[in-house]
Amino acid sequence: REFKVELGEGAGLEDTLIPRLAEREADLARVVEANTMSAAGIRHQRLVIAKVRSLIGACTLERATAGPDAFELLKRLYKEDVDKIAPLVEDADAKMSNAFQFVADVFDSREMLIFLAEITTRQTTTQFISHYGNEAFYQYNDQLQVDASRSKLEERIGQLEGFEESTGAYAATHSVTDGFSAGMRSSCATAWAMTWAARAPEPMRRQSPSPPRQAPSSARRSFPPTTTAASSSGALTACAA
Repeated sequence: REFKVELGEGAGLEDTLIPRLAEREADLARVVEANTMSAAGIRHQRLVIAKVRSLIGACTLERATAGPDAFELLKRLYKEDVDKIAPLVEDADAKMSNAFQFVADVFDSREMLIFLAEITTRQTTTQFISHYGNEAFYQYNDQLQVDASRSKLEERIGQLEGFEESTGAYAATHSVTDGFSAGMRSSCATAWAMTWAARAPEPMRRQSPSPPRQAPSSARRSFPPTTTAASSSGALTACAA
């Protein structure tokens, strides 16, 4: 595809493919000398260079080294290589699908999760799936993600139910005592004094404010011993008012 336009205009392999192949070989020699590429990467580059050399050799033997004839020959040779790869892809896809089915039939979701992790962390399998895909991988990967989301949701629901039960039990077994009521009245007086100090003019702040007088003890409203924690929120609201 890269050389289709150039070869279509009548250019030859010596003007298109061969110079770029030489550049690629020089680049590979530099990275090998600098030791900046992995062994797998070097092997891949060498395979590509060897393949391009074989294509150039085939064009030379067929005496199709320029123009549309060269492009058509390269296209035909490329299709032959693809046709050779297709059965290998189908075989690898079937083996991967059988492996997923085996894990699903024999083990549980934990082993399936481990198997998926192995598939996704290996470069060869990830490259295969990204290029050719695998329906079993997509199926079980999506299923595990749904199961994980469902488990998290059930866990949160359980936490909320436990919180509701614990608060209900606390409200049923605790009451607001007279000491607690007295503490609330003291807190109300302190809050009133702080509010007065913040709003009063400067000369008046020097005077010690007096909280509002409380009614005689006989007229005061006290919480009955059976008042629950739910009633305490009403007392706090009244105090704030």
